[in-house]
Amino acid sequence: MTIPAECRRRYGIRRGTRLLVEDVGYGILLRPVPRLEELAGADRGRYSAAELKRVLDEVREEWR
Repeated sequence: MTIPAECRRRYGIRRGTRLLVEDVGYGILLRPVPRLEELAGADRGRYSAAELKRVLDEVREEWR
């Protein structure tokens, strides 16, 4: 598949970029899959330390 250069530049698509292909009913949507490094800190500020500890403790209890 050939993607026009302007679109590749706009969305940071390079050789080897993985694309998510999604059927949206009226056509196909192509989206670059972000690299793991780009997701670092994505949830910053979303959860408190106390909430994360509580959930972790619950999971640990389930595995005992």
